[in-house]
Amino acid sequence: MDLQTILSAVMVSSFDDWHALGDDAKFKDYDGCVVLVHDLSIKLAWGKVWRDDFFEPWFNHFADKSPGKAAWVDIFYHEMLVYRIPFVYVDGYRYCVPLGKLNEKGQVEVSVDEVWFFALVDRLNMHGGGFSSCYMNVIKWAGFIVTGDHWPPEKPRMRAPARGKRKKLERPGV
Repeated sequence: MDLQTILSAVMVSSFDDWHALGDDAKFKDYDGCVVLVHDLSIKLAWGKVWRDDFFEPWFNHFADKSPGKAAWVDIFYHEMLVYRIPFVYVDGYRYCVPLGKLNEKGQVEVSVDEVWFFALVDRLNMHGGGFSSCYMNVIKWAGFIVTGDHWPPEKPRMRAPARGKRKKLERPGV
């Protein structure tokens, strides 16, 4: 099975297509892990933190303005990590929000597919609590612009997104 087929299976799924795994020792660093009911080789795990004190200016739109925890949503196929998506817990750990991308006006953009995906993750994280259509309010509170761009991108991003400018690496002796 190729990566696009795995991602498509995840993207067309709904909350009821996933089964919680409970306390699986392999996923102890995550806040939750589920398996796709109609393809047990696909797992989704979220909440493995890569930064404890993450802050963006749009956090100020939420009741709890304190820094969030930046974490991953990881997609596994036959127990192997095949895709990694960064997100952040905001508003006192209440919501799982995508990081999106900055447009030329300095606004954060997220695609409608990305919103749908994180609505699913957010609902799975709450063990079915809440209703996913209310998740659009979270996106509005953040001040995000929702686009029709394709998501997830064709090329997976496996590292934490860089913040600020990186120094250009120079080869020694050149």
